[in-house]
Amino acid sequence: MMNQNFSGIAIRKAALDDLAIIKELYSQLTSDTANVEKDFPTILKDPNSLCLILEKETPIGMVICYIRTSLSSGKKMIIDEIIIDKPFRGKGYGHTLMEHCITVAKTMNVDCVELTCSLTNPELHSFYEGMGFEHTMRLYHLYVGDEENGS
Repeated sequence: MMNQNFSGIAIRKAALDDLAIIKELYSQLTSDTANVEKDFPTILKDPNSLCLILEKETPIGMVICYIRTSLSSGKKMIIDEIIIDKPFRGKGYGHTLMEHCITVAKTMNVDCVELTCSLTNPELHSFYEGMGFEHTMRLYHLYVGDEENGS
């Protein structure tokens, strides 16, 4: 799993000194990066989480996955965040990173790979559906933290 190469691409497990890389990539997903410095070390310490970095000479993508068990779908991998640097989007790097996650899930005997996607991004819907994912549920959120972070 660590440091596998695919045609000049390396996928490796993230480390604490990758914080600046993670923050930069995450800022392309949202302008709200306030929790990255606090939460990234926690993610790295969690034995049920996996943060991977995709590199092509320099880091160009990342993914964060979690493993958990559900009564409804058994052991599952949840892909929480997957980000490819803007100049590299649409060139197959996201597909490579997703395929890697699916391979990792299979080696871990996971029953299901699950992810969420914005309702307003039909290009991503097509991307995930093209990889075999099915739209099967609606996701709801109730933010219970302080109002500033939950709105």
